[in-house]
Order: sequence, then structure tokens, then C-alpha cells
Amino acid sequence: HGRLAAARKLELPQAPVIELGHLTPAQKRAYVIADNRLALDAGWDDELLALELAELSEAGYDLLMTGFDDDELAQMLADIGETEGSDTDEEPASDEDDDIPAPPKQPISRPGDVWQLGQHRLICGDASDPSVVATLMQGEQASLCFTSPPYGNQRDYTSGGIADWDGLMRGVFAQVPMAADGQVLVNLGLIHRDNEFIPYWDAWLDWMRSQGWRRFAWYVWDQGPGMPGDWQGRLAPSFEFIFHFNRQTRKPNKTVPCKFAGQDTHLRADGSSTAMRGKDGQVNGWTAAGQPTQDHRIPD
Repeated sequence: HGRLAAARKLELPQAPVIELGHLTPAQKRAYVIADNRLALDAGWDDELLALELAELSEAGYDLLMTGFDDDELAQMLADIGETEGSDTDEEPASDEDDDIPAPPKQPISRPGDVWQLGQHRLICGDASDPSVVATLMQGEQASLCFTSPPYGNQRDYTSGGIADWDGLMRGVFAQVPMAADGQVLVNLGLIHRDNEFIPYWDAWLDWMRSQGWRRFAWYVWDQGPGMPGDWQGRLAPSFEFIFHFNRQTRKPNKTVPCKFAGQDTHLRADGSSTAMRGKDGQVNGWTAAGQPTQDHRIPD
């Protein structure tokens, strides 16, 4: 067994195993068959295998423990000998572009470093610094800004804490390079002081509006069960807010047609519709049992 052979090679007093005590007798039989069948689909890197066997042989290890017979081992070791004999003393030309420097023991990102993560770019710097934002964006404009800044001065994110939250927010959002129809969504949570919740975002919301950002929507992010704790008599917090700003409306593209829209298929006993009321208070005829009444809907 490969695991047992590896344990012996490493001179381990015990072989590490994963106990499958929950399997039924039938499941155990099926597992044994599958385990052996999957091994049939495995392949070898012949050159790498020969090198490994050669090193094991030099270390005095009994190669028969690998499962190969004498003839197979002799052939593979002969092949590696021929390969080594055909090598020349000339070293291949070094391509400096292919050289990968060894990582430092304690890698540290420095201000100005830009990391390319697939199609994404991440910069280490101050988001309120125009030059940092310009370096990151490279002249492009964002269609969406979705961010979760510090919740007031609830935590000391820096050595001196956040003394001026409004100043921080104004500095950052004055530099946000958004497209004309760009959407800005900002996640914030409640904080409490002296047994009162603090609407610390009020002045910043007014400032955003003065910069031309419409207070387009205000969402409640349902975070499921409340956090544990007695919370000094308050109900456990289980939500946060998301403030939605824009200068132009952009329809969501995550929509599906509502096939029941326009059909008057679900009426009350008196014949009135259960659809939503219009601005004049009248209920129109669009409705459906358990379905939205609009032409399109956002499924989630």
C-alpha cells in the first residue's frame, strides 16, 4: 500500500490513516473497488519516475517495495543512465525573464505596489490620494463601486484611530473615478454610544448629495441570525445598511420576464385585484397568484 510504503520510508512509528468507520459493509466493498479502479486511470511521467527510483536506489531503499518487478526496475534505471550519458557539459542559456526571485521571509507590500490578480488590480496606497487612484485606474472609469468603509470610529484601523470619519469619507469619494452612469454602493453598520445608536453617516450623506450624487436607494442587508450576546437589552443585530448613489439611473441586468404580468388571475371574493396600488390609490388589474405584477423582476 502506498501510504504504508511512504510511512516506512519516512521511518514513521505509525502510518497516518483516515478511518471510514461510518461506511456500511456494502459501501466498504464499493469503496475498495473504486479505489483500485481509479488507480488504473493514473498515468506516469516516465522521466520523473526513473529519477525518483534512481534516488531511492542510491539511498539504499528496497525498490521492490514500490511494486515494480526486477525487469521493470532494471529497464527504467538503464533508461535514466542513457539520458544522463547523453547530457553535455554545456549549460543552457539563461533567460533572465524566466528567473523567479525567491520570496522574502516576510513579504511586505509597500505604498505604490500594484498587484495584478487575473483581470483585477489591487494597489497599496491611500484611496484619498488622487495619484494613487490614477495609478490604479490607468485612465479608466468604473461602472460600479461597492465598498465597506469603517463604521465611524468603532475600531482603531490605524495607529491613531479614525478621528475624522467625515474627512476620510469626503477624501475617498472625492476621488472615485466613476463613469457617467456609474453606481456607488456603500455598506455601513450601526454603532452605539452611551446607549444610543449613532447616525454617523448623516453629514456625509448630505455631502454626497452636494457633490451631485443622488441618494438613489437605501437597502437593508439581511445577515441572517443575530450575533450572539445580550446586547444590553437590545435585539441582536442581524442587518447592515447599503446606501446606493448614482447620477444616472441604470436598469439592473439581472432580471427575468414575469410571464404572469398583465393577467388578472387572482381576485378577491368581491372581484377586486390583489395587485399593488397606483399613485392615485387605485388598484390596477395586473396581478398573479404568488407572482410579482411588474413586467420584469429581480429574481433574488
